[in-house]
Amino acid sequence: MPRSHRRNILDDLFDFFVELPVWAGPLLIAGVYATFHWLFPWLLESIGSSNEVSKLSTPIFASAARKLSPYVAGLAAIMWIVSIVKKPRKEPGQEKK
Repeated sequence: MPRSHRRNILDDLFDFFVELPVWAGPLLIAGVYATFHWLFPWLLESIGSSNEVSKLSTPIFASAARKLSPYVAGLAAIMWIVSIVKKPRKEPGQEKK
């Protein structure tokens, strides 16, 4: 019995980048960086601090999000570059159907 091919988040991200126009990639990468570097830590610090466990764990997760932001944005940049290279090219005489 053949195994079904499961798609993961990276396959979906790659397909998303293939469908995007080329100019939208850098904007999305900047958005990913900003989300991980500023938005997630701000949300974590503003939401959590009601009990002792969240007072202890919230700064840890916020710091981890800040430290991971360049790596997550770098992964998105690599996916964007690969999607540009592997994007199907249209021949000059081909019409869109």
